Amino acid sequence: MAGNSTEGPLDGPEIVVASSFTSTPLIALLEHLGSDPGFARTITSAPYGQVVEQLLDPASSFVRTSAGLNVVLTRPGDWQRDALTLVADAAAGFVARHAGQLLVCVFPDAPGAPGDDAELISRLSGVEGLAVVRAADWFHAYGVADPFDAHAAALADVPFSDEAFAAVALGLSRVVASLHAKPRKVIAVDCDYTLWGGACGDLDPAELTIDDRYRRVQRFLRDRHDAGFVLVVCSRNDPASVDRVFAERADDLLLTPEHFAARRVNWDPKWQNLTSLAAELNLGVDSFVLVDDDALTCAQTAEALPSTGVVHLPDDADALAVLLRSTDFDRFFTTEADRLRNQSYRGEALRAEQVATVSSPEELNAKLETVVEVVPAGQAHWRRIEQLAARTNQFTSATMTAAQVSAALRAGAPGWVVSLRDRFGDYGVVGAVVAAEIDGDWHVDALMMSCRALNRGVAETLLDTAVRAGADAGFPHTRVRVRPTGRNDLAIDFLTRRAADVSEETDDRLVVLIDPAGAEGAR
Repeated sequence: MAGNSTEGPLDGPEIVVASSFTSTPLIALLEHLGSDPGFARTITSAPYGQVVEQLLDPASSFVRTSAGLNVVLTRPGDWQRDALTLVADAAAGFVARHAGQLLVCVFPDAPGAPGDDAELISRLSGVEGLAVVRAADWFHAYGVADPFDAHAAALADVPFSDEAFAAVALGLSRVVASLHAKPRKVIAVDCDYTLWGGACGDLDPAELTIDDRYRRVQRFLRDRHDAGFVLVVCSRNDPASVDRVFAERADDLLLTPEHFAARRVNWDPKWQNLTSLAAELNLGVDSFVLVDDDALTCAQTAEALPSTGVVHLPDDADALAVLLRSTDFDRFFTTEADRLRNQSYRGEALRAEQVATVSSPEELNAKLETVVEVVPAGQAHWRRIEQLAARTNQFTSATMTAAQVSAALRAGAPGWVVSLRDRFGDYGVVGAVVAAEIDGDWHVDALMMSCRALNRGVAETLLDTAVRAGADAGFPHTRVRVRPTGRNDLAIDFLTRRAADVSEETDDRLVVLIDPAGAEGAR
């Protein structure tokens, strides 16, 4: 069957779907969703059964979707066991070569089939630019108890019901929305009746309920932790009682104290504790989502902190379905920096103790045994740089979009990334710079850095590397373009303090001229 394409709104991404089974009902549902502004510019169905071909063919529809979303729908049983390696390698190779995002949605095999989705998911996981989701999670979220349609499967190789395809269409709409939405970063978790059943202040730890319901909640939170969400405890409780549960019921719990970067266990209102936690982690309250069983607490938090996400887990609800249905936890594409985030935040309290005893960044770095490393940006860094370009809004030149940065890197533009680590943890890649020779001058086209790395000498080292590269190539100065946004004063101040000259272009952008002596002298 030939592929087909449907036009949608102009402001959404392109979507291409390739499936190892007939997915025509899903395409129709996506086309219906495509009438909504921002969902998709075009929706294309690749030829039937052409999954590997889409990943390997340099002229495929997947390749032509340079800045969109490519979707693979497949089942473990659609592949011979030795073909799973081929599929995984083809997918990993594709995201290494191309800019578009690739999502693999693994559907369950029919009851009684020998396929194992765990093996396929394991082979596909951990690759930057590649997201793997289980269709079964979306079935659970949207109440599809039986997703199979044996009659349609026999007639036309359509193995799933209309309700199942509708659940996946809703899931894919969430993936599209997540590509441009500001993600939550922190999950604040209640304890009593959320992580376990019962009040730990009233019951002995052995008397608390930790059954499948609560383990499913814990497993979900642990998976979100592994995907880069920061977990914190936010509980109206006696701290010693909470500590006893984690200590005495450790064999029953899927979460340990080490999974949590910070905690507030006291009798203050939750919204006050969330504000305090946000200050400790140097984040806005809009980065948080609270998970709590108490309806009044959820209502009070939503009223006091309207930008904070709130997920209510009633006692009589399917808790996992509630969590899976919430968009507050949507983060489909993760980087190594995401996975290191918890480690970094757990070290912040320890670092704060050191900050109080030093008088300069140099002394702080010496006490923390800080290591700042700048290396040329390679393919392995591209996804992280794109992520920084999309999410950084304070320490950024704000002159290139994530798509423009991606295109420049893939076209061979020189770039560098900077990583930071110390004796309390590894931040991973925290900044990047992209340069170019333009009309005989050396330009920094994009400069971006996470604010977590401020005042550690990171920005200075990164900028100096780019400036020195220009000097080594014979350019006496480096021109850094900056677009004032109202939020990036940190970056503007940093650059102008190092400038030999600052001028303004006709499009309100600043051009900061930096010479090698200025960059080095600013350290």
